[in-house]
Amino acid sequence: MILKRFLAILEVGLVLKLIGLLSEGCYYLKYAEIDDLEKNLTSKEITEETDGLVYRKTVRGFYGGKFVELNLWSCGISIFRSWVRWM
Repeated sequence: MILKRFLAILEVGLVLKLIGLLSEGCYYLKYAEIDDLEKNLTSKEITEETDGLVYRKTVRGFYGGKFVELNLWSCGISIFRSWVRWM
């Protein structure tokens, strides 16, 4: 549990550095959650949808002057896709 949290903190730092370096990109999260990255965004807009068993959460905001979109898709109680896109 502690190792996973440590890896999540490192992954958040990596993603924030990538957003700063690259003009656009996409990164699929492995250890971190979108809530960890959401703390760093300004001017947030949160959208949540439920379609049957599928739950989608999208957080849009800005980091370092770039538009960032955080996405989470889950089915039932398991998260099956979580990614960050910026431009």
